[in-house]
Amino acid sequence: MRIEATKLWKQAENELEVSEALIKAFQYAAASFHAQQAAEMALKAVNVEQTGLLSSEHKLFDLARRLGAPESVFRAAAHLGPVYVETRYFDARADKKVPSDEYTEDDATAYFNEANEVLTWSEQQLMKSGSAATRPRSTSASRSKK
Repeated sequence: MRIEATKLWKQAENELEVSEALIKAFQYAAASFHAQQAAEMALKAVNVEQTGLLSSEHKLFDLARRLGAPESVFRAAAHLGPVYVETRYFDARADKKVPSDEYTEDDATAYFNEANEVLTWSEQQLMKSGSAATRPRSTSASRSKK
């Protein structure tokens, strides 16, 4: 695997682990943000592996579309995309509420599960290219999806 893809993949795995830890710590807005970051890093890893180019793109649905992701991954990416800003800036939210007051455990778990779906697909793409990307499947939030 290209060195940039390896680094992005490692960061994606870490971001998903952080998201899970923050759910357990009742920090749902932060957990949601890290789930979005996990998905972004995973898609960027696939992009680097497939194209050799490191993208500065933050629109997950554009990355997913460009990579030919299946509809379920595209939907997850589209749903996760705004979380990058909305979890951090109250003025980016339509309701102007403080993000840390508004995100629930259900929200964070849903974002975690969507990120997990993006990472699963991304891992499959990296493995198709002969890369050795692997990650543990035993996270509690991902178990709750099944």
